[in-house]
Amino acid sequence: SVHDEQENKRILAVLNEHRTNTGKETYEFEERSSKYFGKKFATMVNSGSSANLLAFELLNLPEGSEVITPLLTFSTTVSPVLKKGLIPVFIDVEPGTYVINVDQVESSINKKTRALMIPLLLGNVPDLARLRKIAKKHKLFFVEDSCDTYGAKFAGKPTGTYTDITTTSFFGSHILTAAGNGGMILVNNPTWHKRAKVLRGWGRNSSVFQESEDVTKRFKVKLGSIPYDAKFVFSEIGYNFLAPEITAAFANAQ
Repeated sequence: SVHDEQENKRILAVLNEHRTNTGKETYEFEERSSKYFGKKFATMVNSGSSANLLAFELLNLPEGSEVITPLLTFSTTVSPVLKKGLIPVFIDVEPGTYVINVDQVESSINKKTRALMIPLLLGNVPDLARLRKIAKKHKLFFVEDSCDTYGAKFAGKPTGTYTDITTTSFFGSHILTAAGNGGMILVNNPTWHKRAKVLRGWGRNSSVFQESEDVTKRFKVKLGSIPYDAKFVFSEIGYNFLAPEITAAFANAQ
């Protein structure tokens, strides 16, 4: 991981303004990343692994469903599949690029198959147009694990234009870093976007309006007939996957 005075200045600005929680640096980075991937919405989290887990939380597939993924991959491409009670179906990879062998995908689809979980390994990109066609034909969700590959294109289009969900990572050994860690989940579905924000922030309802302290926003909700503070309404069983503002500042400079 390499950095210089640009990252230092941006991080110091965050510290000097006492705004270390999720804020304007994070929102800026999310907006810029969504454009790189050709998606409408991006939600920054604390790691690519967390982004992968959120992807399968959003899909909410029935237990026992099968998910096609390559056998050569990182552990947290597979672990959320198992955590959600799903079955990974492993496909071989192409020599040299180590991305999924698309020729083997369709023959592995059966009535239990619900999704494709496809990593773009080491910056290499498989035939996304063909995978999109297969996913559409068999009514499968298409998840792109782009943790190794930030901002790639296939046939002149950003990789996210082919997928239902895209994830990426800013770990220290990756193309773009965020002071050593961080991740992103990107979608076009506004309902998924809102749910990702809620799941990222402890499952609390106020996450949908950027953790604002504005009382006119916080006290618009009710529990039954009782006016209530949205920051203490937990609509999901969520996580603390929030990314520190410092990491987003570092990534913006990168």
